Amino acid sequence: FHWLRQKTGASSRFPFPFQPYHIQESFMEALYTALDQGKVGIFESPTGTGKSLSLICGALTWLRNYEEQKKQEAAKLQDGPEKKCDAVKEENSTSQTSEPDWVSEFVQKKAERDIVNKLKDEELKRKKREERLEVIRHNAQLRYAMKRKVSIYYCSRTHSQLAQFVHEVQKSPYGAAVRLVNLGSRQNLCINPEVVRLRNVQMMNDRCLEMQKNKHGQKRHHNLCQFKLLISNHPMIT
Repeated sequence: FHWLRQKTGASSRFPFPFQPYHIQESFMEALYTALDQGKVGIFESPTGTGKSLSLICGALTWLRNYEEQKKQEAAKLQDGPEKKCDAVKEENSTSQTSEPDWVSEFVQKKAERDIVNKLKDEELKRKKREERLEVIRHNAQLRYAMKRKVSIYYCSRTHSQLAQFVHEVQKSPYGAAVRLVNLGSRQNLCINPEVVRLRNVQMMNDRCLEMQKNKHGQKRHHNLCQFKLLISNHPMIT
C-alpha cells in the first residue's frame, strides 16, 4: 500500500464506526480501486487489524457509489431532450432583444422546426429500443440478466466466520441499509419441513444425512429426501 500513503481524506470517504487506523484506510482505498477498475485484488493484513470491517466498509462504499452513479446516468439520459429544448428557447429569447422582428420570428420558427425534428428522431429511436427490448424479453437468460443486481459474495471456511461477518455488517454504518443472507448451513438453507422442524443444528444435520443414505444398496424413496430426489431427477443444463 506504499502508493496510497500520499492520499488523504480516506476516513471521510469511507463511513466507519470509529476513527480507522492508517492500515485500515489503506486497505479500503486499495479495495475500492480494485472494484472500481474491475480488477482482482489480493490483500494481506496482520491479525487484529480489522480486515472484516475494512472489507465491509470499503466494498459497500463502492457499491453505494456505483448504484448512485447509475442513477445519475439514467437521469441525464431522461433529462437530456428537455434541457436541450429549454436551452434553445432561452437562446432565442435573448437574441430577440437585439434583432428585428422578422429575423427573430424566422429564427424562432427554425428553432421550433429543429426541435420537432429532433423529437421525431428521438421518438423513432425510442420505438427501435422498445422493439429490441421486446426481443430481449423473450430470451430467458437475457431477461434474468436485466433483472440481476450487483451483489457481493463473501466466502469463508467456517460457519462461525460467516456468522461473525454478518454481525460485523450489522454493526457497521451500512447495517440498516444492506440486505444479506447467510448461505452457511442446513439451518439456513434446508426447505424440508421434516428437517426444519428439528431446529437443533446437529439434529438437522444428522436427519438430513440419514435421509440421503441408500440403505442396503436399495433405493428406498420413501425414506429419502423428496427435494433431493427432485434435484437428482432434474436434467442438468450445461
